[in-house]
Order: sequence, then C-alpha cells, then structure tokens
Amino acid sequence: MLKNLLIFAPIISLGNYQISEFITLLKIFFGFSCVVFSTYILNDLIDIESDKLHPVKKFRPVASGVMPLSKWTIISSILFLIGILWLYIVDLTALVVALIYCSVSISYSLKLKYFKFVDILSISFLFILRICIGAFPLSIPLSTHLITFVFFSSLGIVAGKKYSILNSEKIEGLKVKKFLENSYKPEELLTIVKLSFITSLTTYIIWILFVKIELIDYFRISSLFLSFICLLIFKYFFYINTKKSSTEDIFNFIKSKSILFLIVLLFTTSSIYGLL
Repeated sequence: MLKNLLIFAPIISLGNYQISEFITLLKIFFGFSCVVFSTYILNDLIDIESDKLHPVKKFRPVASGVMPLSKWTIISSILFLIGILWLYIVDLTALVVALIYCSVSISYSLKLKYFKFVDILSISFLFILRICIGAFPLSIPLSTHLITFVFFSSLGIVAGKKYSILNSEKIEGLKVKKFLENSYKPEELLTIVKLSFITSLTTYIIWILFVKIELIDYFRISSLFLSFICLLIFKYFFYINTKKSSTEDIFNFIKSKSILFLIVLLFTTSSIYGLL
C-alpha cells in the first residue's frame, strides 16, 4: 500500500494545508486502500495460473492456496464494499476516482497488459489517479510538474519491470513473458526507462529552480537539491540493475540493497522537509 501514499503528494507539494484537510485525506486513504486491496486480490485470482509458475509470485497467499478461492472472492467483495461505502460517506469525488481506478486495474489484468505500450501506459495512469484522488476532493490544483514527474517516474519503473521479466531466465512459460517477447525488443524497453527517467529528473530540477526557489528559504531549497541528488542516484542504480534484469519488483529491489533503502529514505525526508 506504499503506492497509495501518493495520495498525499498534492497537499504536501503545496507546503501549506489545514489539519482538517489532512484528516480528510487520511479518511480517503483508508477507503481507497480497501478498494485497491480488493482489486489486488481479484487480479491475483485472474492471474492465479500464471502466478503458480512464477518463481516468486507462487508464494503469494492466493497462488499458494492458503485458502479456498471462494473465500478470497468473499474477502475481495467485502473490502470493495467497505471501501466504496466509506468513500461515498467521505467524498463523492474520491468515490468516482476510485471506481475509475478499479475499472482500469481490472481491465489491465484482463486485456490491457497484452497490448504493446498500452500495458505500461495504463499502469502509469493508475499512479496519476492516485494523485487525482488526493487533489480533487480538496480542490487542489494539480501542477503540470507533479503530473509529469509522477507519470514518467512510474513509466520508467514499469518499463524496467517489463524488461526484467522479458530477460529473466527464471521466468519461463508465462503468458505475459510470451507477449513481451512477441511485442518488445529489449532495447525499446531500456530506451523507455532511460528517456522516462531523464524527463522526470529534468522536470524535478526545473520545478525546484523555477517554482520553489522563490517561495522557500535557503535551508529548504538546499534540502530539495539534496532530494534531487538522491533521486538521481536511485534512478541511476535502477537503470543499471534493470540491464541486469533484477528490477521486476521495485520494493524487493530496494530491500535487497541497504544503500538504496537509505537513499530512498533520505530522498523522502529531504523532499518533505523542503516542502513543509
């Protein structure tokens, strides 16, 4: 659910908010997380046969068979209803965005993941929806810089994941790998990773130099520059390890290297300090 923390990005990027607005976002975060959990379970049910053949995903709760599939269906339905009802009470705009998220997520599992370019673009769109659900209910204007940064950062990460699956010797016989082999050249995906990261980094530094530098003091600007350096290092390491086909799971990739975990932690703290 770490991905859902993007809900708070719009309000943090403003650097000025009321505690009541933050509490509203916490409520939205809870309801949206329930909805997302329900889609994750449903997606695992859809992909269960492929996950059973995957060297890592076969240990997931659904694929490993810790409970009957009927119980997973019930749990998914309950979480979905809780999330939808909660968002209906909290904010109707958040509810609409959550329903759009569900539609795209399920469509991805059923069909979209088997269309060239649509597969990676649809995942990036889901990240943008996370920002929207954190902005629209509070009438926070979404900046072009934030949308561009999140879209291309996620696009690069997703392309890196696809490249790792395509070139992994441990993954064989999966439908998604066969699709990737028939649709992409490895160089295409590496180029997408590279260009996406360059675009996101350029957007981030432009935002610091031309938007934030006149609004905050020296120490906070210095903190934002530090966050940029951390981001640059992280994306460099990600790109290098993508070429080694070891970035299929971004969280496992970060956990596997303590230095990367520290860099991500430093990026998070320095960027938040620079904004608050």
